[in-house]
Amino acid sequence: MPIIYSLISRSSTVLCEHSETTHIDNISMRTSASQILASLPSHDTEVIYSNSNDEYLFHVVVSNGIKFMCLTDCETSQSQAFGFLFEIRRKFNSMANVLTRTETANPYELNKEFADVLAIEMRRYSKRMPKGIQEMLDDQVKREKRVIQYVNETTKKAEHVALLGEHLAVNYDGTFKKSRRQPKPSPHYKNKKLILVVVIIVILILVIVLAILASVDVI
Repeated sequence: MPIIYSLISRSSTVLCEHSETTHIDNISMRTSASQILASLPSHDTEVIYSNSNDEYLFHVVVSNGIKFMCLTDCETSQSQAFGFLFEIRRKFNSMANVLTRTETANPYELNKEFADVLAIEMRRYSKRMPKGIQEMLDDQVKREKRVIQYVNETTKKAEHVALLGEHLAVNYDGTFKKSRRQPKPSPHYKNKKLILVVVIIVILILVIVLAILASVDVI
């Protein structure tokens, strides 16, 4: 139940790799791996790809934009394949001198520092494991997958909230601009103003009439 080939990449740039097969097989595997890397999302996920004859399986874990991949035969369990990927991810992230170069490293530049780690872990995880250790590995893989699922769901929610915030900001901006305009007087307000003018006129007329009457009485 072997792990045949493994690599670590940044986007489609392979940073390091190790193979347990011949040179000709390596060319074929690299071609298939390159096609898969180009189609992978950048967000955290874990996926499985099979070849056309279902003889081999590519297992992939994407974590913080870094892609960890291995090729196995169909008899290799998922827990072994993903257990291997989670372990090399842990070791890769723990090596500061390697991790700090992931954004700028050229293709295969990290082979010197990490190819031997891939080789050792590939052989270790290719062995049939005792039942107790296998069960522990199964539980670990399940936990890791739940974490990845939780991160994906949280990321989607955060993106939704961000989009909602942008939507509300646009609406608020439009409302704010409208609120700066002078409000149009309502018909009810116009009627009140007209009545007030009429009352003032009537009062003035009464004052004038009373003044005239008073002057007549004096005479």
